[in-house]
Amino acid sequence: MWNKFGVVLLAGFQAGSLVGVFEAVQLLLAVGAGEYDALLWGGVLYGTLGLFASIVYWIPLWKMRTESKYALSFSLNISVLGWWTFGSVWWFGAVAILPWLTSVMVRRTPLRMLIQPKGASVGLVLWLVLLSIFSLTPSRTVYSPPVHQNSAEGKPNILWIVIDQLRSDMLQSGRAPALGALYKRSIVFENAFSDGSSPFQTLASAVSGQPIDTPPPLPSQLSTLPERLAYEGYQTVAMVTDRVFGRFSNMHEGFDRFRYIPPRLSSTNIRFGFRNEGTQHLKIMRLMARWFPSEPRRVQEVVQVFTRELVTLGMTGAPWFAVLQIGDGTARLEEIDKQIGNLLNNLSGQHAPIVVLTGNLGPQWQSDVFDPQIPLWIQVQPPTHR
Repeated sequence: MWNKFGVVLLAGFQAGSLVGVFEAVQLLLAVGAGEYDALLWGGVLYGTLGLFASIVYWIPLWKMRTESKYALSFSLNISVLGWWTFGSVWWFGAVAILPWLTSVMVRRTPLRMLIQPKGASVGLVLWLVLLSIFSLTPSRTVYSPPVHQNSAEGKPNILWIVIDQLRSDMLQSGRAPALGALYKRSIVFENAFSDGSSPFQTLASAVSGQPIDTPPPLPSQLSTLPERLAYEGYQTVAMVTDRVFGRFSNMHEGFDRFRYIPPRLSSTNIRFGFRNEGTQHLKIMRLMARWFPSEPRRVQEVVQVFTRELVTLGMTGAPWFAVLQIGDGTARLEEIDKQIGNLLNNLSGQHAPIVVLTGNLGPQWQSDVFDPQIPLWIQVQPPTHR
């Protein structure tokens, strides 16, 4: 039974696991986010996918020798899963080379133990243990902190609030009194439009000062607004709630403190895997996310955590630049309005910041006439309290 069926499934699992680990390594090396859990989940989930996919090859390979079965199943799974994951037909080139190479290795090298039941079991356990060790390694950021060259002493604090899906016309309904009050005391740009066809492109263009027409990550060679302000002596902090703006988007460059707050998962079965930002970017996990609903974090929770970050920055005594990104402004406008009002009230006083409020739109707002007009307000003077 092992020589006829088990070796084909083993090859499928090993091939899928290697593809998953390769995707995880590619993610980790892209921006240096250091989210090692992606290695474990990439290896296990893609390995399981390869195991089931290898069932398709079992019947055609039935009468072949054990080494040939293993080599062909391994090569076909590498090619198909590599193409599905990365979208490149070059992965099918593995079918031309890997069958012969794999067959030679399992016949003439010590790797032949991998096609024996005991050797396969030991190798599989060691592989999973190795991936588990990586998953238990604390995630760490490996990018360089921003350079603080000059002093910003005496310069004002700056608070930039970005609310996803917020259009200018939404604020005319009276649903947002706190934002309406901010509107009245701000410089208002009446012809502000979303620059880009996706939320990432819109915010990336604003941060870099250049049009961005590519998907994440943000090119490292671009000089960003937080990097420039950090160079001038500002302490910089950002808090985002949309995965597209997390550390794997490379939007963290230039920030002393950068935090991504993921949504709450309603399914406890996958909560363990999805708690890690790196895992969320694996293609297979993005596909699974469609089947398991998630709930956005309460705005009150996000603002409270953000306020604590600002308090920490205030202890340094240096002026700060802070970015708060909140998603789903359409459905939660009243809650967002209340919490933004509380935040601005808490920040009023002698060191009240310059407040910049803007929206962030994507292609979901396209209609017969594409008019992605967004609010862009700048409050230079804080409100006076009598």
